[in-house]
Amino acid sequence: MRARFYAADGSTQPITAPLVFLSVSMGVQMPAYRAYRLDDHHRILDGQWLEAPDDAAAIDQAETLCDEGAPSVELWQSTRLVEEIDCEDDDDCPCDD
Repeated sequence: MRARFYAADGSTQPITAPLVFLSVSMGVQMPAYRAYRLDDHHRILDGQWLEAPDDAAAIDQAETLCDEGAPSVELWQSTRLVEEIDCEDDDDCPCDD
């Protein structure tokens, strides 16, 4: 199965990537998540693979991406939206006001 994404630079060429459901680290399978930093227009700036034992741990990891100045972060596991994190409402966010 492949996922289709579009670059934030306005390109009409899709970016495709295989979906990975589990990651093997040190011989232990853990769910793989994908966190996307989004701009003000809800377009993908970049994405990172995250490994976490459960949704709560993955959300904690994704919240650290707010420190990089993105207005929001979406966390996905395969085709399931786990959480949309609004970084601008975060009191600890060093984002420009």
